[in-house]
Amino acid sequence: VPLSLDQVQVGDLIVSEIMHTPTSVSDTKGEWFEIYNTTSDAFILTGLEISSESGEGFSVTDEVVIEAGGYFVFAVRQSAADNGGIENVPVAYPTSTFRLAGADSIQIRLEDGTLLDEVVYADPDIYPGH
Repeated sequence: VPLSLDQVQVGDLIVSEIMHTPTSVSDTKGEWFEIYNTTSDAFILTGLEISSESGEGFSVTDEVVIEAGGYFVFAVRQSAADNGGIENVPVAYPTSTFRLAGADSIQIRLEDGTLLDEVVYADPDIYPGH
């Protein structure tokens, strides 16, 4: 039985992969990121808050589950035909409030503001010296 987010501890859910500047499709169709569940428990992600330096972010409103030891992909588009080939995308996020710039950050938080993980990045091809 999946647990609610009030059972999540710092380090349980981490940002594991980021595609901020896709080459096979435009950013507005192909950017995505993935979180990893480091625990042996499944969690319902409803209420998880995602933000970045370049946008106000979004909250997960659907009742979706990240399995124990599993990965969960958030993408701009759910359709593999539109997003560059990623299948089974359960949550598409709005680019009007969340975008992944070439130099940016991603934060995942609980509704009470607890920071679970943050990744700060810069594409060295776009931003030399980072």
